[in-house]
Amino acid sequence: MRILLIEDDAALREAVAAKLRAEGFEVTGCADGDEGGWQLSQDAWDLVLLDRMLPGRDGLALLRGLRRSGSQTPVLLL
Repeated sequence: MRILLIEDDAALREAVAAKLRAEGFEVTGCADGDEGGWQLSQDAWDLVLLDRMLPGRDGLALLRGLRRSGSQTPVLLL
């Protein structure tokens, strides 16, 4: 399962990613909304873990854009 983790707090992002990887998930981490938006447009993801308050585009703007594009990828908003 491929997970995109978009979280600006580096310590939290790395801790969550490490735990998920230990469980066998493939995780890509992004530090801001602009990088997250780029990743969303480049690949298909099985799940997105999305922080609401991000530098650049915020989580809600990313989610709106994702849904407008027709994607039904599950998103957990943090």
